[in-house]
Amino acid sequence: ARIRADGTFTFVNDVFCRFFGTARSELVGQTWQSLAVAEDVPTIEASLNTLSPANPVVIIENRVYSGRGEIRWMQFVDRGFFDDQGQLVEIQVVGRDITGRKQAELLLQETNDSLQQRLLELTILNFIGQTLTTVSDIQAALYTVVHIVNRLFNAHATSVSIVDPIAKELKIITSHDLHRSDLSTNEPANDE
Repeated sequence: ARIRADGTFTFVNDVFCRFFGTARSELVGQTWQSLAVAEDVPTIEASLNTLSPANPVVIIENRVYSGRGEIRWMQFVDRGFFDDQGQLVEIQVVGRDITGRKQAELLLQETNDSLQQRLLELTILNFIGQTLTTVSDIQAALYTVVHIVNRLFNAHATSVSIVDPIAKELKIITSHDLHRSDLSTNEPANDE
């Protein structure tokens, strides 16, 4: 595609028309902004505004609406053409669908986040296990464990409880709370 400095299409090829499900006659003379997801438009415009004779090419990745109404990720290589005074006259746009890559990146990030969470949990469990193997005072050890869990998870209260199946009661063995005054600072309470 080719667009003027103001974003108006002057030329679109057949592939572009098929992807966006629009006839050439409907696109030429219109601006590109309606094809992009509105949230992405300011970022695209900011990137296009960096085009200059010294920086004639920008690569932009943004979302667009396909002719099927789907949101797709595209990578656009935009090359600016300038007049003798260095003013932007036209931009040649070459785009390709990178939705598959973006989906893979998202899946990779989600997997990485999940693995980091599991690693944190295993580290905590390992530390708790080490704390409990060397104790002679179980109450003090459990207090230490709930205090650590409270701090690590930025919780307002943590407790260790047991269930008495015969009496059908829940008995709190130890707990660690933040006092009401400590909630505003999110600092652990000083237990007495």
